[in-house]
Amino acid sequence: MSEKTAARELSETLRPLYRRFSAQRTMSLGKLAVLSRLVEQTRVTASMLAASEKISPQAVMIVVRVLEEHGLVVRERDNEDRRRVWITLTDAGRERYALESTSGQDWLEVAMNEKLTTEERDLLISAIPLLLKITKDAPVD
Repeated sequence: MSEKTAARELSETLRPLYRRFSAQRTMSLGKLAVLSRLVEQTRVTASMLAASEKISPQAVMIVVRVLEEHGLVVRERDNEDRRRVWITLTDAGRERYALESTSGQDWLEVAMNEKLTTEERDLLISAIPLLLKITKDAPVD
């Protein structure tokens, strides 16, 4: 199988799996990425988010405004440098991220146990580092 054919087949295989896995999510990947970064780093600036997610600061601010309107993040001016604005996760944002980020995991666990043999599950699990290697440092669309 050529690399082009393999890439197409992998893409076509992952698409319905991703749709099913994320069917219960109510947030975009961009919003989840911002919340994830805040879970990891506590507080960040828009430029820090833009750099980490490889998107423009303007796009980050659109996402941050929406998250702020829903009470999931707050923006606060830095006391020492009034030009700097820190973005911080609220308790509601932390809870929402926990719900959204685990959405679909129960379904996937059941599907793996019901439809795959032990050997097939082990093979699938062994592919995870390879998939991570492909996606490392790739921008989220």
